[in-house]
Amino acid sequence: MIKIIDIYSGNEWWNPQKALSDGYTGVIFKAGQGVLPDVPRIHPSWAKDAHDAGLFVGWYWMMDSRYKPSRQVDMLVKTLGTSFGELGIYADCEKPNLAMKDADYWKTLYPGMKHIVDFIYLLEIQTRIRAGVYTSPGFWNLINQRPNQTYINYLAKSRLWTAQYPWIYIPGISKPTRYGGWDKHTFWQYKERPDINLYNGTDEEFNTEFSGMFVPPTEPPAYTVMYVNASIGLNVRDEPNGDKIGALRNHARVEVKTTMSGWSEIISADESPMSGWVSSQYLII
Repeated sequence: MIKIIDIYSGNEWWNPQKALSDGYTGVIFKAGQGVLPDVPRIHPSWAKDAHDAGLFVGWYWMMDSRYKPSRQVDMLVKTLGTSFGELGIYADCEKPNLAMKDADYWKTLYPGMKHIVDFIYLLEIQTRIRAGVYTSPGFWNLINQRPNQTYINYLAKSRLWTAQYPWIYIPGISKPTRYGGWDKHTFWQYKERPDINLYNGTDEEFNTEFSGMFVPPTEPPAYTVMYVNASIGLNVRDEPNGDKIGALRNHARVEVKTTMSGWSEIISADESPMSGWVSSQYLII
């Protein structure tokens, strides 16, 4: 049984040598939340200390729905570059704080599944590395109140690190709930304080999956995600400066295929499928 512990900057008791003696194989550190770095800022030596002790290392970034996904990705890359360790990088998907009510979560600026997709997509654009997803059945049920099968399928291509705490844990028998589009989980956080995560596989499978060798895709993703910045909406045309064929609301998410002479060819990512040309000046990252 392979155990992984996850740690944030407030875990002052953290000691990599003790973690190794307690049977842990690796540690996943909190890289940051929203636009503020965490462990790399407060305890910059922790990752190196863990490596020196012989632990596998990974990172997670807590997606904060009060901040735009692109800003969070930019800060993550500024903080870590593309050095995500053997265990990789995970998008921590939950409410910004545990005390927040569900209704208040939906009042934040960037709630819901599509912004999680944006975060993972934009991170892959910049680093060519696919992030895993850390979440729980409870939070998944919350964001799935506004389901989108395309987003569900997209997220299912990432590793799942699931959090669910059974009343009674029976080794070899207890299993976490299956949800979303995933057919399996990679890690299961079955206990907190400390957060203990079990790898879903054999030692050999773990060593194969987390060899530390990241293989980038042969081609970068084809599109760039941007947002409409036009208070009264943005006209979509059949060609640059051509006839109007539709309109996009302010803050709508689009995928930009190409840009030329002040015009961008787009595919609407938020609303009913729509493709065409829009004025580039009304698109922002």
